[in-house]
Amino acid sequence: MKIKILNIYFIALCLIALPGCFPMVDTTPHEVVSKINNGLKQGDSSQTIEEYLASQKLDASYDGFSSRYQGIIRHPNSNFHAIVFYINVDKNKTFVNVEAHDSYTFI
Repeated sequence: MKIKILNIYFIALCLIALPGCFPMVDTTPHEVVSKINNGLKQGDSSQTIEEYLASQKLDASYDGFSSRYQGIIRHPNSNFHAIVFYINVDKNKTFVNVEAHDSYTFI
């Protein structure tokens, strides 16, 4: 029983320490949402959205199936942590809102 508890403790400790071993993106999903909301306003056209993305060097593409632009912000030296963001648009491809989430990948 003690060995099982020690194994669980060791695994938990490794999972807590693991993110510190990899480079992390220097921003947060909240900051990405705030930045995009400051640059775009509800009803902005697809041209305005695309110009904004280009001016901020945010690589994103339009997904017609989901009616949104989607992009990813990665640390230049790591694939471990990224922030994915979605710019949701309406049927006229005008800005509705933005959302962003942390994404973690490990081999």
